[in-house]
Amino acid sequence: MGLGNPNLKPESIESTELAFVWQATSAVQANLNLFRYQMKDILRFVQDPATNISTAQNSGGQHGQGFEAELVWDAAANLRLSGNYAYQQSEDEATNQDAGNAPRHHVYARVDWRFIPHWILDTQINYVADRKREPGICALPSPITTPWT
Repeated sequence: MGLGNPNLKPESIESTELAFVWQATSAVQANLNLFRYQMKDILRFVQDPATNISTAQNSGGQHGQGFEAELVWDAAANLRLSGNYAYQQSEDEATNQDAGNAPRHHVYARVDWRFIPHWILDTQINYVADRKREPGICALPSPITTPWT
């Protein structure tokens, strides 16, 4: 059970981003974004050990940094290939552990093919890796598996 709290302050975030764009040719563009951020007064439900009831609170902060690299290539008049890789490292300031909920690594690739006018066929690959839970949040146990008999 969770209770609201009329005394909450809004979360705040300060961020800085530096972006580079390189048009290598008329058909190739590369982008690089570097970022850092600092969050304060994060809204969380905090459990009261005496009552076992959670109440919304401004609790703690986190900071992080990372980058995203992207490449877009118009391989032909009717074919575009694009993809990006993102890396993010976030730390919960109360625990000095990974803040959770954001992937450490993220890879995305896409192919767009215009096979006739006004029609596009595309396919995408989206790979998310190393996304941890928030500190203090337990994972569900793995299901028990048995060998084939």
